[in-house]
Amino acid sequence: MALLWPTLTTEPARGGEALRRALGHAVTLAEAGAVVLALREDGEDESERTTATDAARGPTIYAWDLPLKDARQLVARLAADPAPEPLDGRPRVAILPEIWGGEVATLTLGDANGAAGEVHLLGPSGFSTRRALAEPARRQALVGVLVTAVRMHQESARLRQENRQLGSILHFSGDGIVTVDPTLRITGFNPAMEAMTAWHQHEVMGRFYGDVLRPHTPQGVPLGYDRDPLVQAIGDGKTVLNRELVLLARDGQRVIVSV
Repeated sequence: MALLWPTLTTEPARGGEALRRALGHAVTLAEAGAVVLALREDGEDESERTTATDAARGPTIYAWDLPLKDARQLVARLAADPAPEPLDGRPRVAILPEIWGGEVATLTLGDANGAAGEVHLLGPSGFSTRRALAEPARRQALVGVLVTAVRMHQESARLRQENRQLGSILHFSGDGIVTVDPTLRITGFNPAMEAMTAWHQHEVMGRFYGDVLRPHTPQGVPLGYDRDPLVQAIGDGKTVLNRELVLLARDGQRVIVSV
């Protein structure tokens, strides 16, 4: 039976709040009344009031100060009948009176990593000719803020998805797996480890791993920090393979493992 000792992966910062702030700033900077963000890659629903993910119907849509049903309709209408692309880099402008009583200015979002999607700014008639959208430097600054927020949001969603997948793998693994944080406190204890040691996960979370598993050498000598493979792996980052240890189960029974 193998025993793995992966260190804890720090929970990534959530990107949803940064994305919401960026949308709010975009409305202010562009002197608009609302904004709709349509991402080309599926994201994760993080907004409490303005976010929806519907991969079957198209892009992931984030709306600020516009009902979500209207945001969906707007994106669908613009996709079906897109406005001409201006040659000078200014936003595309469309009039959709059944959705918004003004005009809609659309900018493409992208960077060196490729296209990220589009932002649709909704404002009064003529707002797209104001300085925030008409002047190239101001327009690029607005786009840059939004692209940065979008990339942060996408990376955060990707890392959370990977962590969920890792958690599933650990849970269903036939090998006993315990995870710890850098202070050697237990952060994870899978079912196989529970079966090996007779400890339950809720009983060991947050406890120092040495107090729970009491590692010894095969000769029965308690491991010191200088010989503990977990301490070595955290200390120098080197992989530890095929080290035989003896753990003590909850009732004191010896459990021989390969680390």
